[in-house]
Formats: sequence, C-alpha cells, structure tokens
Amino acid sequence: MKSSFKYFSLFITLLFISHSLIAQTTGDFQSKATGNWSSVSSWQKYDGTMWQDATEYPGQSVVTDNTVSVLDGNEITLDISPAEAIGHLVVGSGVSGELNFNSTPLALILTGNITVNESATVDFYQTTTNYVTITINNTGASTTNTITSGGAPASIKFGEIVLNLGNTDSKLTC
Repeated sequence: MKSSFKYFSLFITLLFISHSLIAQTTGDFQSKATGNWSSVSSWQKYDGTMWQDATEYPGQSVVTDNTVSVLDGNEITLDISPAEAIGHLVVGSGVSGELNFNSTPLALILTGNITVNESATVDFYQTTTNYVTITINNTGASTTNTITSGGAPASIKFGEIVLNLGNTDSKLTC
C-alpha cells in the first residue's frame, strides 16, 4: 500500500514536470512587468531551457509559431505595430492580465489564436479612428484559428478583425 502511494506520487510529480516542459517553446514571450509592448523590459523570452530577460519585443523579428502571454498582474500597452507576425496571443491566467493600446491606429498580425482568459481584459478599441486592426493569417491546410474569451468578466473590445482564410476555418468564440 505504501509502495503504491509512492509510485502514484512519483507519477503525479512527473506528470506536472512534463507538462511544464511542454508548456512553452523556444521563442515564446511572457510579460514580466507592466509596460509598453515595444519595451524589452516588459518581456521575458523562453530560450528552450528557461525564461530570460528579452533582448527584443514580440514581433520585432521572425519567430515561427510562438506564443506571447500577458501574465496576471501585468498590463501591456501596444504602442507600435510590430513588423513581424506573432504566433498565438494569450492574455491572463485566470486572475487578471490586461492588453491595451496607446490610442493611435495600429496593427497586430497573428498566425495563431487569441485567448483571453477569465478576468483578463483586451481593449483594442477606443474610437472609430483609434483602434487596432487584428489580422489572423491562416494559410495552412489543417489549422483552425480562434479568438476565445475564457468567461466572465473577461472583456474584449476590437475595432477590426481580419481573418485571412487559407484552406481552413476561422472562428470567433465569445
């Protein structure tokens, strides 16, 4: 009986370790503080082993299929239109997290999904002339892109969403 419990405990521990090892990939970004999107001091980048202080901001250079996460307790302001597409965008981890923009027309290009978790906020719209255009490029043959809200009281405001459909489906789920 004691031996079974030990093996069960070991199994659960390995399960959590393996989950954390596959939860991020090289090139992923996560916020580390409240600040502007273009400020490297707002970000950490995963190097394949651990999170390091970023030397660039998300979308500054080409990174294939990465995930950019705005973590709980951080508010990131999109103050530029990044030159390159990002993979996936995740806002919040179920407690908070906020993504806003600085009130000038901007563009953010994604190749993957947008997820706004419960209690997180995304506000890409202020007026009819000041908003962010979200473009989701989907040219793959078997990929589905989604914009998902994790539940109340998450808030998502967009000015314009452009879904460039390749040979696949895209959907908006709120």
